[in-house]
Amino acid sequence: MKKLLFLLPLLLLGNTIIVNGQTRPNQLSLVDFVNAYTHERSYDEDFTPILKLTFKNVSAKTITTIEIKANYQGYDPANYFAPICTRTVHTNIDPYQTKELSIRLDKDPNGNNPKSFWLTKVRFSDGSVIDK
Repeated sequence: MKKLLFLLPLLLLGNTIIVNGQTRPNQLSLVDFVNAYTHERSYDEDFTPILKLTFKNVSAKTITTIEIKANYQGYDPANYFAPICTRTVHTNIDPYQTKELSIRLDKDPNGNNPKSFWLTKVRFSDGSVIDK
């Protein structure tokens, strides 16, 4: 009887994941990955920004690709055509592992550095993609 009472919570959590100490249905979103990375910006000798990410895979699948976008003019809802730089990083990050990545963000045609960046997509080894 004691074994049954011990295993019952495990059976009930079978379709649940634990992210940051919170239990949730077995479904990850892009927000889970955004909350799991840290970044640092540095510059090379030509003052081209280099984004250094410490990226943690919070899923049970291997990550193969990460897509990051950078904006050069800041957020402007009226300007849908603002210059944006997209960087796709091909990597292998095993489940629940952390990896450091360096991403070079080019300047725009006017020589401006990016003002902000954000994570837009994560692709896994099985072909599935998280973009929301």
